This record gives sequence, C-alpha cells and structure tokens, in this order.
Amino acid sequence: MPKIYLILLFALSFSCTTKPGKVVSDTGIANLEHEDVEMNNAITKSRVTFDRFLATLSSGDTTNYNFAIKYPFEQDIQHPNEPVSSEHIWLSPITVESGKIYGIINNQPELTSKVTMGQKVAVDRSQISDWNYTHAGKLIGGYTMRVLVARMGPEEKENFQAQTGIVFGD
Repeated sequence: MPKIYLILLFALSFSCTTKPGKVVSDTGIANLEHEDVEMNNAITKSRVTFDRFLATLSSGDTTNYNFAIKYPFEQDIQHPNEPVSSEHIWLSPITVESGKIYGIINNQPELTSKVTMGQKVAVDRSQISDWNYTHAGKLIGGYTMRVLVARMGPEEKENFQAQTGIVFGD
C-alpha cells in the first residue's frame, strides 16, 4: 500500500525509524497511509484556506512571521521498510515573484533526491499539503501538524512542545 511521509518539524535528530508507539520519528517524519481520512481532510483545509496565507504574507504586517508551506516531492530513494510515493517537505521562507510562489527547501530530504536543502522551488498552490505562520506567538494554520500532535501520546506531545514551543492559534 502506498504511503506518504510528512515532515512535521524543520529538523530534529538523525534517525530513519519511528519508535513503537510514536507518531513522528526522531527526524520529524510521520509515515502515513494515502487513505488517512483525517490527514486528507487537513490537506484539503490547507488548500481551501491558502488565500488567507497569501493575503497575510503580502500584507506587510510584521506581527506575522515564520511563513512556511509544506509541499510534496516524489520519492526516488528506497525506504528500508516499504515504498512510498511522496515526501512532504517544509519550504521557508516564502516569496511571491511576478505572481508565482516560491519557497526554499527547509528540511533535509530523506526520501527524494529531486531537491536539496536550501534549494529554491516553484510552488503549485493546488499541490500544497499545509501552510503556517506565527502571529502573536501562536501558530496559525498547520492543519496537518495539528492532526499529528493530536495523535501523540502524552510523553511524545510533551517532548514535541518542549522542543518546538509551538502553541496553536485559531
């Protein structure tokens, strides 16, 4: 069965496996089925609300910062457990140039050699899997992250919040 991988965080420590009972591996990767209804709903919500992200990005309001987009890239590196079809990677910073959206690869890709950390890529808005920014110390958007955090056990959630300091807003 094809899987997708979502990178939850910008980077943690180096490991390729998720420990039993953990939602996210030590590298920040979550291994998910394509048919994960809750995650697919979060991706749909991200796409439907993407205009909010773009409007805030272009507003010039400096109380909003850390703009990022999660974007899928085709897998071409064999995973030790089973094949997947895409790796979703965070892009940041985000720019809009001549009406086109661009982002910089902000994670070390684990399952694709098609992009590298620091590479600038064009974004097709219909393919994004998530977006977020920070306002008043709270993360706005981050719909796929919310699903993953909700699935974490108490210890994993506590460690996640201690490492990231993320507080979800709206």
